[in-house]
Amino acid sequence: HDPKPINPTYAQAVSEHNGSSGQDELTDCGVFVATVMRMSGADPEYAPRGTSVQMDYLRSSGKYDLFDNLNNEGQLQPGDIFIIDGHTYLYTGNYEGSDGRTYNAASASWRGHVPEATRVYFTDYRGHYTVARLKQSGSSD
Repeated sequence: HDPKPINPTYAQAVSEHNGSSGQDELTDCGVFVATVMRMSGADPEYAPRGTSVQMDYLRSSGKYDLFDNLNNEGQLQPGDIFIIDGHTYLYTGNYEGSDGRTYNAASASWRGHVPEATRVYFTDYRGHYTVARLKQSGSSD
């Protein structure tokens, strides 16, 4: 099937806020998550691409709480980052897609698809995802 067309606003956001110069960056899951984090202002220093680099950043920056054993949607908060070596995506909370269905996450897939609606999943063939949550500014943690 034909790949979905890239949203020109997203392509511009990647160019302006990420600067990643890898292959197929508009379908790269890590570039997608990083662009959202950087463009939104939530974390302007978020690692631009590469799930292993991003995992190192999440673990070492001091900006995130990490959860390695979540398995229930009720434990999630919009903005949570799901990450495992080889893939990352964002939990959004429920929203209605253009097809009228309810989704609660968004992801891209390298050379597979541009960012699109999806449903949350805690495991796949790679294993169990770590969930990273940006700490609230001003918290006493």
